[in-house]
Amino acid sequence: MKGVPTQKILKIKNINKGVMFLEDGSLAKILAIDGINLSLKSEEEKQVIASQFQSFLNSLDFDLQIVVHSRQKNLAAYIRNLEKRLEETTEELMQTQIREYIEFLKYLGKTGSIMRKDFFVVVSYRPFIVSKEGFLTKFKSLFSKKEKTKEKESEEEKLSQEKKIEQLNQRVDLVVDGLTNIGLNVIILETKEIIELFYNLYNPGLIEINNLEVLSR
Repeated sequence: MKGVPTQKILKIKNINKGVMFLEDGSLAKILAIDGINLSLKSEEEKQVIASQFQSFLNSLDFDLQIVVHSRQKNLAAYIRNLEKRLEETTEELMQTQIREYIEFLKYLGKTGSIMRKDFFVVVSYRPFIVSKEGFLTKFKSLFSKKEKTKEKESEEEKLSQEKKIEQLNQRVDLVVDGLTNIGLNVIILETKEIIELFYNLYNPGLIEINNLEVLSR
C-alpha cells in the first residue's frame, strides 16, 4: 500500500522567511529551545523556575504548542573527528584509548542507546472576524442566494499578509522574551532549518542525515 505524502499530512502551503503558511489560513513560526537541566539546580532554584514559567504561560492570551522530540543521536561526525585525531596521534597508549572509544561509540550507535531530546515551541496566528450580524440578518441569509453568501465569504482575506505576519511576530517576541527571562536560550528557526526539521521528523529511519545547525549552537 502506497504511503500518504508528507505534504498532505502537514497541511503546509508554503514556508517563506521562517514563516509557515498553513492551508487553513493560519501562520506559524517554530522556536528551538535549549532545555534547563533541573537536576543541577537546588530546590529553591527549581521552584523559582517553575513559578516563572507558570507566570509566563498565564500572561499569554493565545495558545502555544510545546513539542518534545526524542531521537537517536547521530554520532557520525563525532566519530570522524576521533578517527582523524587517531591518525594524528603518535603515542601508542593514546591510540589504543581512542580506538577503543570509537568502537564503543559505534556499538552504542547500533543499539540506539544514545538519545537526545529537542524542545520546540510553535507560535501560531489565525485571524478571525467577529460577526456583527444580528439574528434577523442571519435568519434572512438562510434564504438568500449562494451568490450573496459568496460576497461575504472570508473577510479575513482583507487583512494583508504583512499584517498577519506582523501579528505573528508580536506573539513570537512575547514568547522569546518570556522564555529568555526564565533563562532559556531561544532560537527562531529559518526556512531551511524548518524544512530540515520536518524531513528528520518524517524520516526516522535515516536518523539524521544532517544535524540541525541551530541545535548545535
